[in-house]
Amino acid sequence: MDTERIGAVIVAAGLSSRMGEFKPLLPFCGNTVVGTIVSTLRSVGAESIVVVTGREAERLKTALGSGVEYVHNASYASTPMFVSACLGLSEAQYRAERIFFTPADTPLFTRETLLRLLKSEAQVIVPTHFGSSGHPVLLNARVVPKILGHPEGTLREALAACGPAEYIEVPDSGVLLDVDTPSDYALSRLLAALRRAEPHHAEARARTLAEAGQLRLAEIVRQYMLPNED
Repeated sequence: MDTERIGAVIVAAGLSSRMGEFKPLLPFCGNTVVGTIVSTLRSVGAESIVVVTGREAERLKTALGSGVEYVHNASYASTPMFVSACLGLSEAQYRAERIFFTPADTPLFTRETLLRLLKSEAQVIVPTHFGSSGHPVLLNARVVPKILGHPEGTLREALAACGPAEYIEVPDSGVLLDVDTPSDYALSRLLAALRRAEPHHAEARARTLAEAGQLRLAEIVRQYMLPNED
């Protein structure tokens, strides 16, 4: 297992319609959203990282540079994420034995979570937090042909057709948080700031704040004086 190559597929071909800005290149923790994802993946030895592009493909390539591979979904505006996932996985299956898969808007999963997933030898491994499934999913490259041969639908359906998955509970709310909307982005930045300031208590405090849904998120962000990461 120690000699297995680790790779990843990051799908960055969405329209970012709910955010209003291109999500992967939003500033995050002194980097960008997608740059943070790449850095976390590399921290556990993911050497071959395939990024599936759509909108803003050239900007994305300029930001990430030549350290990753790119596959372009020319039909990104009219196809579901499953198509982009298949494009990325078809390339990654020859570059690594184990492949992390994630959208490009989930920057908060931790290195510890990735290491926990890598300890499993299951074919499909899904992180969960309080019972809810998240990202990244870890795949054995041997299941990729089954995914690619699945009728067009969703990745969840294709994974289900690969057989039973192993669900691993992790103490990491980052596997569930994405930056689909401005409020999501603000909450993700808040959690990142709390982790930096109080790494041992950030998760519990962030959950408490999130559960206080009657408060305007902007007030919470101001209260905790998020640093300017632009």
